[in-house]
Amino acid sequence: MSPGLSFVHFVYVYALLSLQLLGCAGPCQSLPGGHANRLAEVIAVTVMAGELSLMAALVTDELVSSHMKLNRSVKTLIRSSIQMEILQIATGFVSIAFPNWQ
Repeated sequence: MSPGLSFVHFVYVYALLSLQLLGCAGPCQSLPGGHANRLAEVIAVTVMAGELSLMAALVTDELVSSHMKLNRSVKTLIRSSIQMEILQIATGFVSIAFPNWQ
């Protein structure tokens, strides 16, 4: 078996085990699409929990203080804005050179 196939197999098994853990693996016998709906609920709740955590960090100023502690300061932001300008210029070039490119 080639290394690519073994990696794909590993990912498949890991995904299947994760879906089984969430109760979303395989077809739902009682309701068509029931496991898909369950997975959508799990994803939605996870995103909502992350948003709630982010709002709490913003309210308590933990987000700003942790960014400053991790050296995500103004210098980093300026560097990021320069990188964004370069990316915008490159994107503009690609859209001009290849108008049908998505």
